[in-house]
Amino acid sequence: MDAGYPTSVNASALKPHVEGMDQPESVIVIAEYPQDFMAIFTINYNAMVYARRADQLNAYDGDLARMDIGREFLRIYDRESPNQASFAKEQPGGFNQATINHVMNFLECIRTRNAPNAPIEKGFHAALIMQLANISIREGRKVGWDAATLSVV
Repeated sequence: MDAGYPTSVNASALKPHVEGMDQPESVIVIAEYPQDFMAIFTINYNAMVYARRADQLNAYDGDLARMDIGREFLRIYDRESPNQASFAKEQPGGFNQATINHVMNFLECIRTRNAPNAPIEKGFHAALIMQLANISIREGRKVGWDAATLSVV
């Protein structure tokens, strides 16, 4: 969405079920953006019974279609045919290869001074959501973000 910073993040979680862990296995995170949309992230490792290749499935719902992205596949489902993919691409080992590609791009950018595929600002935006979610879980409330001062509200 290239939306930049969220205006707020609200997260809910169960207690950790693994002794010694401080992070729960089941979490729901809702990030609100100034462009009037929400991004919703859910994870439920505590109840996970599916293959590892699907453990980080991302579903993006749009007006005309839904896009599912997993570690090793991409599928697009048109609104008219929500159960039949109109586009599908499989990439076994995709997560490992993506990591290799990311590191190779970084090293190439060091050599050439070109801009990387994943600039630090994008990484900060992504990491910020998780940090605000951690604060929200710890404090039991919605947490605001002030993009002008780069600070928690």
